[in-house]
Amino acid sequence: MAGKMRRFPYVSYCCSSKEGHLKVTPHASLRPEIWPAVVLLLLASLITTGCTRSHSPRPVERDPCLDAGPAHTKAYAKCMSERKERQAEALRILLSDDPADNPQRQVAVPGDSDFQPSDFPDEPMPASFRMPSDLNLKDTQAFPYKARISWKYVSDRFLPSSKESARMMQVDRLIKAAVTADEFAKWGCTVTGGKRQVWVFYTLDDAAFVSRVQAALAQTGPYPIEFSSRKQADVSAEVPNTEQTRLTPKRCLE
Repeated sequence: MAGKMRRFPYVSYCCSSKEGHLKVTPHASLRPEIWPAVVLLLLASLITTGCTRSHSPRPVERDPCLDAGPAHTKAYAKCMSERKERQAEALRILLSDDPADNPQRQVAVPGDSDFQPSDFPDEPMPASFRMPSDLNLKDTQAFPYKARISWKYVSDRFLPSSKESARMMQVDRLIKAAVTADEFAKWGCTVTGGKRQVWVFYTLDDAAFVSRVQAALAQTGPYPIEFSSRKQADVSAEVPNTEQTRLTPKRCLE
């Protein structure tokens, strides 16, 4: 013969045994040194034939800003911009060490504090009240003037936009740092509602109070704020025990 036929080793395998495991039947002529290559071949076969478990893709979440308008419209762009501002402000507050950013500050709303419904203004206007938790009438009577700072805002919602709210918080920090550090004034309350935010302070001198605030805001302003003040009334006859009578939202706004 011109030549002899060469015999090659082979292996048979199957994926459908009763126990669900791979069955391998080696031929008698299969050499041990080629077993690693055989195992790799079998693993590759299992992967390519789809024996591995498939994972379904995560569902695509709908962009909530599409409720404001289709993509590439002004309404959609405004929604996206406000969302980024809210996220940035939330991150700033989270990382802030300023006590003014502390969410544990007293927020005086019915059902969420120890105030009674009668402690709030009679007007049926929804509003949020922020107040010191330990301010009593005797503390306020030490100051002859009550000063107000008002900021009117435009918003489609009850609260101001996140961008305007961030500016208000900046003003809040600057004002308090300028007038309360040396006991020149004491913060009474901050009220937000009815397209307006109002700060109420009790101060020794109303004209000097305005000058201090304007100087504190000059570097970062201007801001759409208005000032008003009046002489305080003596309530000692009306409320004999002023030292133990807490300042209420209603009395703060009187």
